[in-house]
Amino acid sequence: MKTIIVNIDNESNAKTLSDFLKSLNYVKSVKYYSEIDSESGTIAEEDWIKPGRPATDEEFDDLIKKAEASKSIPAEDSKSQNLKKLDEWAMMNLS
Repeated sequence: MKTIIVNIDNESNAKTLSDFLKSLNYVKSVKYYSEIDSESGTIAEEDWIKPGRPATDEEFDDLIKKAEASKSIPAEDSKSQNLKKLDEWAMMNLS
């Protein structure tokens, strides 16, 4: 599967393109989001893992608050889940 990220100049055009892409049989999914969360003025969830501009102190504080409020799992469970995902990835990409 391949991912394409497209930047659109305005909301109306983005909605039109999104609707068109959803109508294509070979398109698996269409995810619509903005680079900056318009309500909070911070980096959108998806952009934390992408290179780009440095995060502001407020954005780091927001990220810390979200992390503290989120569900936590024991380190061993996390390790086993990640090793399983790594094994699955290796089977798909290194075979």
